[in-house]
Amino acid sequence: MRKTLLAAASLLAISSVATPALAAPELATQVAQGGVARWSDMDAVSCGFLGKRYPAIEGECFYPADMRLKPGVHEIALYGADDKQHLASLTVEKVDYPEIDITLPDDTFINVEAGNMSRHSEERQRVLALFKQPVGEPQFTLPLKKPVANLPASENDFGSRRTFNETRTSQHTGRDAPVAAG
Repeated sequence: MRKTLLAAASLLAISSVATPALAAPELATQVAQGGVARWSDMDAVSCGFLGKRYPAIEGECFYPADMRLKPGVHEIALYGADDKQHLASLTVEKVDYPEIDITLPDDTFINVEAGNMSRHSEERQRVLALFKQPVGEPQFTLPLKKPVANLPASENDFGSRRTFNETRTSQHTGRDAPVAAG
């Protein structure tokens, strides 16, 4: 098993992201691919990033840099109560994600039965349809809290390219932490 160290924050761990807030509209900030930048020095009503405008969360703008977002300088926007647009730059830094080989003892997870593949395809279509819905008001408040009181150390495998039984590969888009049920 090969692992390369990774220094990117997960959107799921937004409360622990140590991304610096922008001190002024003209000040640029940096974020790694897969990380989240925050602009919190003004009372924002909405935010703009990558051609999309979406509601601010309790007066703050968050800019999630997808793990596949092209590295480089991207424009971000913050809109105040008067709908005035404030612009800044967000520099997205490239991340070399780890490569992990995983051997599963049971090949049923690799060679999936036709019935299960059909169900997977149907469920995937329903999930993808959800992403086409308009963005509404946030369903949470800040600050976010960790999912468990004493979150154990993560495997630090966010973004890793996993190869299962030397045949199937996928990129891991979450952060794993070994916790018990409940």
